Amino acid sequence: MNKLNFPISTQILIPCGNNVSVRLMFASAEYLPNSIPPKPKHTLQIDGVRLDIIRSNEQSDWPRYDIIADTSGGCHLALDINFMGKSFRVDEPSKVFLQGDELCLDLEAGNKRAISVWIEPTR
Repeated sequence: MNKLNFPISTQILIPCGNNVSVRLMFASAEYLPNSIPPKPKHTLQIDGVRLDIIRSNEQSDWPRYDIIADTSGGCHLALDINFMGKSFRVDEPSKVFLQGDELCLDLEAGNKRAISVWIEPTR
């Protein structure tokens, strides 16, 4: 049986005006062949923020996800990604704040940033 990691939960908080806070949680989910295939791309768009989460097709021991945050719609973004205790790697650690099993990113309105993360597979 294969295991597949993908965000299973999203929490969104709009504290005021043009500030958006998004929390994504990655966890393992069972992948059943011959069932509905998992989508390689998920998009979340709220007010002036757009997040694209794209699962890479590259062959690797750890699955890679490309996360593109776009605030060109005029909102500030506070993005918190929780890996639910799993180990992970990020392509450019200097672009984000890392603490324990969480990655945080603040993005001013009118910007776009892409990061890649690799998540330890479920064993």
